[in-house]
Amino acid sequence: MNKKGQGYEEGKMVIYIFFAIFILLVMVLVFAYIVNHFKFSTLYTSKDLEENLLIQRFTRSPDCFVYFDYEINRPYPNLLDWEKFTEERLNKCLSHTKISFQLTLENLDNNEKKVIKSANWKNQIKRSLSKDVLIKNDDIYRGNLKIDIQK
Repeated sequence: MNKKGQGYEEGKMVIYIFFAIFILLVMVLVFAYIVNHFKFSTLYTSKDLEENLLIQRFTRSPDCFVYFDYEINRPYPNLLDWEKFTEERLNKCLSHTKISFQLTLENLDNNEKKVIKSANWKNQIKRSLSKDVLIKNDDIYRGNLKIDIQK
């Protein structure tokens, strides 16, 4: 079968197979690296996860600062009640964690500002976040919640 045009020689066929296996192996390794890198870049560490869950609690839980309409029995996420925004409420909301927070709620429409701190706050800011919210205080206003975190 060494006639011209009747296929590959046996020695050359082995080289082509090894080359194809090598290329396929490289493609699989590159794909695995990309998937692995993407997966770990989107995961939170346990520290970040706890902080993010607490921050979500500030803006989504009626047990913290979220406005709750008792007539229809419904909380409004990201609508913070100006009257609920107190240090007592913050400490009640954080009774199960060692993370300390300083929260600043600013009314962007009339420039009012409230600053509250958790009981164990020591003015050592490790990280700050900011979130646009709405504020319920007789009427609904645009606001900003600044969250300073320390451990």
